[in-house]
Amino acid sequence: MAFSTETAYTSLMSQTAKTPQAGQLGGVTETYTYYSYQIRPNGTTTLDVKLKHPITLMFDKDMAGNALPADFRTVLVNPVNARTKVY
Repeated sequence: MAFSTETAYTSLMSQTAKTPQAGQLGGVTETYTYYSYQIRPNGTTTLDVKLKHPITLMFDKDMAGNALPADFRTVLVNPVNARTKVY
């Protein structure tokens, strides 16, 4: 599984990517890039509360081009309480 790299389908892609140095994460020897947000103990998140935050998941093999494949799921994250809704 992977998430769509299009900002219209996955809002995390509009953030600045993080790239830790190789070996920084316990034994991972290759560099990689990631996007993240935090869910705090009280349920709030570090996401902007004024925006919607979809995360669209699909199979790796279906990631060609900008269009969504026939088989995908979008998870909408509520930035206020971290509740999710799957479409």
